[in-house]
Amino acid sequence: MNEANPTIQRLLEANPLREPVLRSAMQALELPFGSHGLDVGCGIGLQAMLLAEVVAPRGNVHGVDIDPEILAFGDDLVRKAGFAGRVLLREGDMRQLPFPEGSFDWVWSADCAGYPLGELLPILEELKRVVRPGGSINLLAWSSQQVLPGYPLLEARLNATCSAYLPYLEGKDPELQFLRGLRWFEEAGLEEVKAQTFVGEVRAPLEEDLRVAVASLFEMLWGTWQPKVSAQDWDECQRLCRPESPDFIQTDRVTTLSLPILCSEAKCPRIGWSLPYCGVAVKSDQNFFARLSSKYSTRLICVRADLETCLARVKARSPIDHISVSDEKLLEYNRVAAAVNYDWDLEIDNNGEEPGAEILAAIQSITARTDRGS
Repeated sequence: MNEANPTIQRLLEANPLREPVLRSAMQALELPFGSHGLDVGCGIGLQAMLLAEVVAPRGNVHGVDIDPEILAFGDDLVRKAGFAGRVLLREGDMRQLPFPEGSFDWVWSADCAGYPLGELLPILEELKRVVRPGGSINLLAWSSQQVLPGYPLLEARLNATCSAYLPYLEGKDPELQFLRGLRWFEEAGLEEVKAQTFVGEVRAPLEEDLRVAVASLFEMLWGTWQPKVSAQDWDECQRLCRPESPDFIQTDRVTTLSLPILCSEAKCPRIGWSLPYCGVAVKSDQNFFARLSSKYSTRLICVRADLETCLARVKARSPIDHISVSDEKLLEYNRVAAAVNYDWDLEIDNNGEEPGAEILAAIQSITARTDRGS
């Protein structure tokens, strides 16, 4: 354990308490096998590795965090756990992510984006930018834990007078709190917005790792005396929450600790810009193009390559630069694409060695004609 960095120590200590409920949330989200995801605020990579298990064997997860020391520790942890190549951590700010548009199938962020409060709309817009059309954005945060069973009033007073969250919450607009965040999903133009709560329960007596995790949680919540807390409440807090105390609450065989986590989920619209110079991602829907054309000036562009060329290119690409796709899936996508038949405004042969410049020039040409009204 890296005791030189208290954040790393706290993340390692808390993991036995957090992991079961986070696994439940991951399974409920039904992240696609083989998909490519982003963990925002990844810390030392513990959740990124869990997510990589969910999308295994061909999927991978990128993680971003702003702390280089934490990331360095995480890189070592990922390598030792056997996730090298499947979990890739890098430094980055969630307000300006170091990835191009549409890089990921989904985004996950637990206890980071918008937590415990903040301007969520610009963050959601940035997350939306890096998720492909139809992909999902999933934000999670601890909501209303009950960790002093039998002492609800004491727990409420401690939260009101000496909680570690007070500096972030006091005097702030309630609309900026995470639990009020669903409206910002809709403001960001996201669809199918929903929320669900997952609850982790821990019952005494505790194994040593859980005992350490619960003590660490108490220390994080109410570990520092503050002027507003009464002497009586502080004494009770020390009696119940210090692991060295004979009255440590989690030694009681009938004690149950409840840890709810709220998961807010939404989908990115399926109509989204797929290239800087071209139209939109097209669904093979009889009425789709007509509806689109009623509101926008549209051009249909078809870029084709032989199946063998597609297979060779996908296999040659690094998972960092390309979503991992099985041969079977690529064959399926090829069959679907071959069945789509529109009156194309432009068809481009994508079989050449370096077709990028030619494709870009052709798209620029047709969009230029559109701009001139021809």
